[in-house]
Amino acid sequence: MMLAESELVKQSQKGDATAFMQLIERHDHRIMSVVHRFTFDQFDRDDIYQEVFLAAFKNVRRFRGDCAFATWLLRIALNRCIDLERKRKKERWLELPSQAIDPQQSQKLASVYRALRHLAKGPRTCFQLHYLEGMTVEEIADLLSCRSGTVKSQLNRARKQIRQHDEVQQWIQATA
Repeated sequence: MMLAESELVKQSQKGDATAFMQLIERHDHRIMSVVHRFTFDQFDRDDIYQEVFLAAFKNVRRFRGDCAFATWLLRIALNRCIDLERKRKKERWLELPSQAIDPQQSQKLASVYRALRHLAKGPRTCFQLHYLEGMTVEEIADLLSCRSGTVKSQLNRARKQIRQHDEVQQWIQATA
């Protein structure tokens, strides 16, 4: 029998490691995807991935349920990525996903990533979470602890700045 997420959270908060592992299994792919998009180096990715779940395990008792558990985990992951970026004092750019995709799609994604390099951090983060991770405006607002209007504004800013890239514009329209 598969337990509801809220029940797994309650059990995890009581120290049940098995329940916590079940929560992790439900969300690990999404966390890894976010970490992958924000971090270049595979070793850094692995470290951040482990840090996220270690931090979540240590702090699960503090989870109040103000947002979805997945959003809470994503916030931890994003914070870890930001911490690494600050630590390095050098902005890192995205790399293409390693999974096999057709060459035409690969070229379009490469154009998107090149265009994203020119965006400020706020618009770039919102764009990545919305278009590459498939998150809604409300989910992004929860994750970033801001208003949905701010997210919409950041997305608009990102779209305007990369509109000059025809391939990117076509890709945005295809994913909208």
